Amino acid sequence: MLRFALAVFLALGLVGSATATLIAEAVEGPVRVELHDVPGPCQGRALWAQYQEGKVRISGCWVLAGEIVQIAWLDGDVSQIAARAFREPRSL
Repeated sequence: MLRFALAVFLALGLVGSATATLIAEAVEGPVRVELHDVPGPCQGRALWAQYQEGKVRISGCWVLAGEIVQIAWLDGDVSQIAARAFREPRSL
């Protein structure tokens, strides 16, 4: 949890970066949720998230609220995922 929180705080400092960096991911079966360090289409302090399942890709905006990652998806859905579900991204 501490490593994840540290990554989030470091990411918030990198928001001005032109290149998105994947800072954390949650994978369960065929579903993958990625958290990035840039705002993308998001406003305020929210950063870009991406949902992936097969060929389906949905962008969203995430914030860390205590120990919960809150994500508002651009298709109108919302998710609340425990921060402990996220791990450092796997190497490609």
